[in-house]
Amino acid sequence: MRHSIRHLSVFRTLAGAALAAVGVLPLAVRAAGPAPAAAASCAAPIVIDPASLPYAASGIDTRSAPLDPAVPVFPCYGKLFLPAGGQVQPSKLVWFSFTPHTTDTYRIDSLGSSPADYDTILGVYTGGCGTLAPVSGVCGRNGFFPDDAPGTLQSSVTLNLSAGTTYTIAVGAIGAPDPYTGQVDASAGGTLRLNVARVAVAYAYTYLVPYLVRSSGFTTDLFVTNLENADAQFLVQYLAHGNDGDQTIPARQAIAPAQLVSAGGSRLYLDVVGLYGYAEDWAALHIQSTRRLLVGTRTWALSPGGGTVGSYTAGVDVSPGFASPEALATGETGRFTGVREDAAARTNLVFTNTATVPCVLQAELRDGSGAVLGAPRSFSVPPFTAMQKSRLRDTFAVGADVRNASVVVRNVTAGCSVVGVAYVVDGNAAAGTNDSYAVPLRK
Repeated sequence: MRHSIRHLSVFRTLAGAALAAVGVLPLAVRAAGPAPAAAASCAAPIVIDPASLPYAASGIDTRSAPLDPAVPVFPCYGKLFLPAGGQVQPSKLVWFSFTPHTTDTYRIDSLGSSPADYDTILGVYTGGCGTLAPVSGVCGRNGFFPDDAPGTLQSSVTLNLSAGTTYTIAVGAIGAPDPYTGQVDASAGGTLRLNVARVAVAYAYTYLVPYLVRSSGFTTDLFVTNLENADAQFLVQYLAHGNDGDQTIPARQAIAPAQLVSAGGSRLYLDVVGLYGYAEDWAALHIQSTRRLLVGTRTWALSPGGGTVGSYTAGVDVSPGFASPEALATGETGRFTGVREDAAARTNLVFTNTATVPCVLQAELRDGSGAVLGAPRSFSVPPFTAMQKSRLRDTFAVGADVRNASVVVRNVTAGCSVVGVAYVVDGNAAAGTNDSYAVPLRK
């Protein structure tokens, strides 16, 4: 899509020689049968077999395709591409249907179509014919040609698609306004090739939110902000919780379908535990992303006095190769500050182990002068799991009130990394708001 004058189309055609340089080439595919008929309709589409990926429907001659009375809305095609706000509908439509077996990232493109000036436009939809809803993310960010592969008039989109959902794919042809007559020349069509393939996605960034909960009236919402000027795709996985000293890796819960957040944009996921149907009442959240993110959660409950109470917990960047100031690698020491336990407040410590081996931590409770209170402790955090130690006085065998204190934590296990958060909760003994604030474990 989309040339505003004919010579621009020629210019873009000449740019097709750059394909090899940018690596945009048709995928090798399994052998296809005879070319499907071009006269497919929304009600009788060409069915793409999800078991045959990578798939190619090639040799579809659209030059004789009849006019389709039900042209869908193509998200990447707008009036700005034609003079005086004019609009001409894409023509020479070919319809496909695809129901993936696996939730994953897929590339759908028309690379390999001919001739070079055959300008295609591609739409992906859910819903039935007549009520088609475009799938978000179809339009890329390539300037005025948002669904084109670089250097071509051919369309290419990369989307996360859900297993079991039927997607309708429409491929149309774009005409061009004649700069001399002012008339819009309809596309003559061409020989269409449609390719569908799963795409390997590199999740270079990893984040960990050490605690979230959905029990006793508490709910956790997830916040995600994209720090880069390109769309981000990310995966969410809920980590189980274990007990001090567990030596086995608990069964991992499923990774939720990939989510998208636009360049520089933000997303809010209300009740993230319930949203994804996780069974655990509390644990940690593991997030992998293609771009740099800021992530965090707010855990809240209704307050008896009206409104809500709760606390925000920031996610920790534990990306491979990144020296996080909030993740303790082997031999490193960190500290929780501002912890307290008396008649008005209590403190719970939460640790999450990001490795696949148990992680042993040594911990001390220190008062404002730096003196050790109670007994030093050693904790064993289960692999790839969250673990909580409730109440400072119970954890460190302290009888007196604890104020203006800190907890020193040292990771003494090779091959593991630990993230932690301390929750200082009011309303310890008497009825109160049970409000809290979150203290990160920092080096």
